[in-house]
Amino acid sequence: MTDRDKTATVRLNRMSFFAYHGVSEAEKEIGGRYEVDCEYDIDTAKAARTDSLEDTTDYTEIYAMIENIITNNKFNLMEALANKLADSLIKSFNIERLKLKVRKMKPPIKGNTEYFEVEIERVK
Repeated sequence: MTDRDKTATVRLNRMSFFAYHGVSEAEKEIGGRYEVDCEYDIDTAKAARTDSLEDTTDYTEIYAMIENIITNNKFNLMEALANKLADSLIKSFNIERLKLKVRKMKPPIKGNTEYFEVEIERVK
């Protein structure tokens, strides 16, 4: 196996945040619960040799960026939120492939549903 073959998929699942996104004034005022799944591929060759955090992508920094974007911004659309997250993560970290799922829990619709979800994938 060469160093080029050393990649890993990292997953941060069911991260939960309270935020104020949505089209309706009620969603913007009352807020709601959001969940995010983040899956990304990274090259692990150097980190495997050094066993050093500096040679990999620190998932605590990924979490912090997701939390910051979700809790400190207001988006009308889930699509806009998911794209902002994906673009920021790809730009800021050494990620080869990224898949995000952003869920609005208990969306305010007539009917019964657990969540509304947007999935987005980016390849560097």
